[in-house]
This record gives sequence, C-alpha cells and structure tokens, in this order.
Amino acid sequence: MKQKNEPWLGSHQAKPGSDEPGLVAAREVIISQVAWDDEGQAVMGAMAWALLDAYHRKWHGEQWRAVQIEATQQAPVMNPDTGHASRTFTHAGKIDGRVVGYGRQMLLEHKTTSDEISSDDAPFWRRLSIDSQISKYLVQCLQHGIDLDGCLYDVVKKPNTKPKLLTSAQARQATSLNEYLGQHVPDEVAKDVVDQVAANGRAREPLALYAIRLKQILAGDPDAYLVRRCVYRIDSELHEHLREIWAMATDVRAERRRGLWPRSTHACWQWNTPCAFLGICSGHDDADGVKWQRKDQVHQELDELETEVGGRDVITNSSLNTFLACRRKYLHKYEQGLQRVQADEQRNDALYFGTLWHMAQEAWWQHTMEGNESDGEGSNN
Repeated sequence: MKQKNEPWLGSHQAKPGSDEPGLVAAREVIISQVAWDDEGQAVMGAMAWALLDAYHRKWHGEQWRAVQIEATQQAPVMNPDTGHASRTFTHAGKIDGRVVGYGRQMLLEHKTTSDEISSDDAPFWRRLSIDSQISKYLVQCLQHGIDLDGCLYDVVKKPNTKPKLLTSAQARQATSLNEYLGQHVPDEVAKDVVDQVAANGRAREPLALYAIRLKQILAGDPDAYLVRRCVYRIDSELHEHLREIWAMATDVRAERRRGLWPRSTHACWQWNTPCAFLGICSGHDDADGVKWQRKDQVHQELDELETEVGGRDVITNSSLNTFLACRRKYLHKYEQGLQRVQADEQRNDALYFGTLWHMAQEAWWQHTMEGNESDGEGSNN
C-alpha cells in the first residue's frame, strides 16, 4: 500500500507567525526523519504525528521550562567509604534535559512504552521508581554541583492499533462525502481510497484516515497515553547507587586480571531475539573473522567523552546493565568493542519509534527555553 504524506501533512501545518513554534519544529522533525514511502515507517510517523498533537494540547500550558537539552555528563567514580576518586574509572551518560517549574529543578526523562501508565500502581512506575539510570544522572549532577529535586518522567504510551480495513460504508462516506469519523477528508486521500477499492475490492485506512482515528482515540482518554510524573531519590538511595557503581568498577578490574568473564546463558535470548554475540560464545563465529570489527569508541552514543582508552574506562547505565546481565557480553561489547560489520537489517519498530519520538521531543522542549513561549498556568503534575 503506497502511502502519501503531502495531502494530510500539508493540511495540518501551522501558519507562519504561529505562536506554537515548538509544535511546528517537532512536526518538521517527524516529516524529515520518516521515509514515507516505507509503509512501516509511515505508520509510525503517523502515530508520532497524532501523539504530538495530543501531547501539545495537554502539556503546552504547563510551567515546566527547559534549561538544558541533550547533554553528555561525566564524573569520577567515587569510593563511597573513603570519598576518593577512582584512578581508572569514570561514569557518564546523556541526559534528555533539565527543567524548572513549580519552584523545582528536575531532571527530564522521556519514555515511550506499550505498557499501562495511567495507574500509580502500574508495574511500569514501580520499575522506574528504582531505575538506576536516574540515580546515575542525579549523582552525576550532584558531583558537578547541581542539586536537583528529582526527575520529571515524560511518558507516552503508543496506541495499540494499526491502519485497519474500512467498512463499505466508511469507504463510501470517505469518497462521496469526503468525511471520516466526522472529519474532513482531502480529495487526494479520497482518491487513494477509490483506487484501493478499484484494485482490491476493499480499502485500508490511508495515513490521513489512520491519523484521524488515532486522534479520536487519544482525545477520548488522553490520561491513558500521556503521563508526567515526578520521581524522587533520597540521599540513602543515591549513596546506594554510588556503592553499586564502585562495586562494578571493582568487579571489572577483577575480571581484567583473571580474564574469565563468566557467561550467563539466561541472557542469550531475550525479547524473542538472540544475543548479538551468541555465535561467538557458542563457537559458531570468530571474533577475528570478517563479520566483525572493533570500534574505536565503545560508547558511540556519547559525545565529548574524556577517555584515553576508547571509553573502556567509562561506566554507563547500558554497560552497567550489560555487566549485570552477562559479563561475557560486557567483554565483547565494552572491553573488545566488537560490532558486526553489517548489522542485522531487521528493524526494531519499538526502537525506531522511540528514537523518532525522542528527536521530536528535543525540538519541542527546545522552544520552551529562555522564554521562547509565554509562561503557562497549568496544574502541578
């Protein structure tokens, strides 16, 4: 099914001089980053577009304003008992941002999920209440003299729906009345429906109609899909995280000395996907073969790192989780820097959507900085 983005995207553009520059900038990100002739990407682009409109309607009046967006931060790993810095290791990460509002200064963290998020007791929130990533970022900020009050989680739940087949009545309404679910249908979109029916005897929602239905779903229950929540850490929790980082640094040094790096077979297959290094660990592949290369920098997602050994002396949240899951995987990924010469072309839709949404959010929040928008009077969430 060939998708056309111009008719429906063009009809939703904000006019020049609009007082919604953040929304316009975020829309431009979605337009430019999606390959609209790829059906899978186009569907996720339409979903991001509908979510962005709902997001802006719900949150643009809030008082939260960004003071920093997308920043890499790095700090020494400290011995929690002596207060001395490690001579080998630092810890680092890239924060989504820092925000101020309602008399507080908070870390900002974007999340996308398919899980239920509307309830305080949802497993999603229980896990985030002890998320090591946030503890690490707050500790790093403290080490740089920035005492934050906690973290503002900005969470979006993806609607669990894809373009569906139109009923005969819906197809007739879209083509003869230019209407779908009470909304206007552009002529070009109506023609798309006509062409599908002529070719196949039936039609699936073009992106424009899919977006209309998504917007109705989101408008009907926005609190089920868009949630902001403040999560806090007390001093004892941050101190516990310091001890965990120091313990990992100690264990990495020990593994380097003995060269064992034990395998954890429970990590060989997760989320219906084999570990990237399963072939090497099982003897079916050779790390020195033509399929593999070694990265100069093992933390390519982080810029401006201060390191002399390609990041192997830097602990990140991802490397910490990898070490806890399987030390052999940590060896291959963060000590040896192994990477497939040609990565698996199978697309991870969740990862793709998360990246797309993250980029749109960066543009949206950028326009809340330095008084770019008038202060809102929204409620404290």
